[in-house]
Amino acid sequence: MQRDSSPGTTLRAIIVDSSNPSDATNRNGSKSLASLFDFGHSSPPGRVERSAMTLDGTFQPSAQIFEEAYPDVDDGGWTDYVSAAISPSGVPSRVWHGVVGTVTNDWFCVQGGWKVELMMFAVNTNLRTIVSPDNLNDADLIAPYVEQSNIQVAGLRGIVAHKLRAFMKNLPPPPAATAINYRPCA
Repeated sequence: MQRDSSPGTTLRAIIVDSSNPSDATNRNGSKSLASLFDFGHSSPPGRVERSAMTLDGTFQPSAQIFEEAYPDVDDGGWTDYVSAAISPSGVPSRVWHGVVGTVTNDWFCVQGGWKVELMMFAVNTNLRTIVSPDNLNDADLIAPYVEQSNIQVAGLRGIVAHKLRAFMKNLPPPPAATAINYRPCA
């Protein structure tokens, strides 16, 4: 995104994750939303070290790209859009919206000093089964996904729709780079 934008431009990004933002285990470097923020990393952004999150000690870079601390659920920054009472996982689905700054992380081609208007969704579906084209006709396997999708959509319509519409308004066209024609850092 930075490569396709003018310096000083406030970027906009939406991130969707299935983890619970109030779960402290998300703040320890796991592959969750929290790992993108400063929460006392033991290594600088992008530094490759042995991961404590894998059984085999695989090496991975620090994923931190934002300078701020991870938004705390208890501080009221997250909005529930699916309540715990109707969520099959028993955990609410939440959205956070704010402006954050970037830190330099060469591993992920992120330049520090940019502002990003960020909308993060923690959908908390608690669905662990991987759906593949081979099992799309398995009604028992697909049913929880259909139920959860309906619940998520209803929640988005009810609480977050106005925020999402405002966020998406006047977005520039998507950049030329995609996952298919990814360009490494310059």
